[in-house]
Amino acid sequence: MDARIAHVAVTYDDALDEYIVKAYDAGLNRIPESDYFTPDKEDAWATGRVMVSPPVPSGPKTLPITYHDGYQDGLCAYAWWKDGVQYVGSCGTTLSAALLQKGPRE
Repeated sequence: MDARIAHVAVTYDDALDEYIVKAYDAGLNRIPESDYFTPDKEDAWATGRVMVSPPVPSGPKTLPITYHDGYQDGLCAYAWWKDGVQYVGSCGTTLSAALLQKGPRE
């Protein structure tokens, strides 16, 4: 991804019979060297989304940290309430206790 790209526009060109993904900087100035041509509409939209997505951090800890964050999000999503306390699972573990435990990250 080009760090200058802030916006994209997907258009269809009848003459070329292709979709064009046009890139723009934050000031809405066109960046023509970043144009992408494809006959596939879904490919054009997917490419546009990738062009404006923030870069994914790289390194050996990226996946474990991301996995751990997802694990915590999953615990929170499936926690249930009883008498004003959030629990996870079926053994009486509170959500706060589960979040403090060493999860799959370690």
